Amino acid sequence: LDLEGQVKIISSADRINATADEAHFDFGAKTMNLKGDEKQVVKLIRGNGSQNTQIEATEIQVQFKDQSGMQLKTLGAATFTETKATQSNPFSFPGSRKQNQFQPFSTDDQFGPARFESPKSKKKPANNVFQDNTTPFSRS
Repeated sequence: LDLEGQVKIISSADRINATADEAHFDFGAKTMNLKGDEKQVVKLIRGNGSQNTQIEATEIQVQFKDQSGMQLKTLGAATFTETKATQSNPFSFPGSRKQNQFQPFSTDDQFGPARFESPKSKKKPANNVFQDNTTPFSRS
């Protein structure tokens, strides 16, 4: 699979968030190749529990080993930066423009049926109307 022109990849399963000019996926070999251009480098953020690692390079090659591991190879000069992840957005990165405005949906997101009832009194509405189903990443 080849993608070109401002590619954005978000994978909550692999805990990665990436932006590139183009991306090539080889599903048989389980590889992903991200390329930048003269104006934009490739940015790859990998979440690991309470910590994020951001890598910037002109090209990043990713070899997926198993569910929790991957091998990275950068071409050209690379910059590595680590920060603490925030609970509200585990892929957020200070100093970056809103890379990931919305959390990726997961298959275990569930919404209960809506309840419509006539108000019985003028009490304040109950707190915790919505249930938080988010799960923090486990440390690898």
